[in-house]
Amino acid sequence: MDYNSYRAMCEASLEHIKRSEKSIIKTLQNQQKQSMDEKRQRAERNENILRTLERIDSQATALAAKTERLKALKVGMFSMKY
Repeated sequence: MDYNSYRAMCEASLEHIKRSEKSIIKTLQNQQKQSMDEKRQRAERNENILRTLERIDSQATALAAKTERLKALKVGMFSMKY
């Protein structure tokens, strides 16, 4: 094998390696982007869940206060009759 054909073979091999590396880098970048997107979606979903739970807790507190008020009124009404 002469020098020129050896050099051409090495350059072709180097180009193949470069293409492979670029492909691997692109794949890793896509995986990282997908992972970041999934992380963002999880964070948004968790925030929505927390807001919903806070709203439910607030409604439960208001309902408990109304229930206590109604109990007090009921007790007051029965004590007035008798």
